[in-house]
Amino acid sequence: MSMFERLGEKVERFKQEAVSARDDSVNYRCRNCDEGFHSEQQTCPECGSTEVYQVRADPEAEAETDTDTDEAPE
Repeated sequence: MSMFERLGEKVERFKQEAVSARDDSVNYRCRNCDEGFHSEQQTCPECGSTEVYQVRADPEAEAETDTDTDEAPE
């Protein structure tokens, strides 16, 4: 395997990891086609549906808030 083939494989793996990370960090999703996007839209840029919802902004922060409210004060 040549140096350029190895480099091409590494670039492809990096590209796939970057796309996966981008998809995990979307702020909005379409209920109709499950397309994710980063900015607020009135309609889905993929299918045109108006069924757009906001994904939780920071699940870790919300989990901490939920845990704090479950404990009884002493």
